[in-house]
Amino acid sequence: MDLQGLPRPTRRPSPALIALQFVHAMLVGVVCWGLAMTGAFIVAGGGSMIESAGVIAMLVLVLGAEFGLAAWLILRRRKVNRLIHSARLHLMARDSESARQALLQLFQYFEYRMNPAQVLFGLGVADVIEGETERALVLLRRAGNYPAAMQLRALISLSQGMITNASRLMSAVIALRPMRIESWVMLAACEQAAGRSEGAEHLLVAARQRWPRSFQIARALDDLRAGDSLAQALLKREMPQADPAVGDAKLA
Repeated sequence: MDLQGLPRPTRRPSPALIALQFVHAMLVGVVCWGLAMTGAFIVAGGGSMIESAGVIAMLVLVLGAEFGLAAWLILRRRKVNRLIHSARLHLMARDSESARQALLQLFQYFEYRMNPAQVLFGLGVADVIEGETERALVLLRRAGNYPAAMQLRALISLSQGMITNASRLMSAVIALRPMRIESWVMLAACEQAAGRSEGAEHLLVAARQRWPRSFQIARALDDLRAGDSLAQALLKREMPQADPAVGDAKLA
């Protein structure tokens, strides 16, 4: 199953965290400048050592808070990346429950609460692995117009014989993200399953003009011209947990 829609490990903090750190650094800079000026006035005015030590202690505390925030951001990013890596490995191993636990922990971080589409897609994949397609559809719909979620919804619709819905979803995916070969092949499979083999061939020929060296497109075009079902091959490859006899009957 295509896992490209899952959250990706990052080497840099998110823009929101960068903005937070920038604002914090500006505030720390202002405070440090103020403390430095205060210390200078105390020294120039012959202030006591206690006053000077107090200013120095406050300056150290502020700088310590800044370094502490930087360390927290680094450790936070490492924890997020570990969770993402764990979820990917478990989904690849078809360990849906362990993947689900890792994905759910990502909701502890505000960037994934603000934009949960990638996590919802991953949870949907876990449900599909377990054969819980209806529960997966609920999660995938919550992901909105996220292309990976829409494509998985189309795959589920295709497995249920809802070819018109699958074709509509794949057309929308290509409109949002036209540079993915898999989407063109899947739309062609939907067209063939709907009895529009000429339309499917037209799509694949157009895709081959975009990617003349793509083995995937060339193989799909050969299978189509040979009369083989692209949809059945796609379902057996992407949803091996589905009952092939049921899928064949619905696509017949």
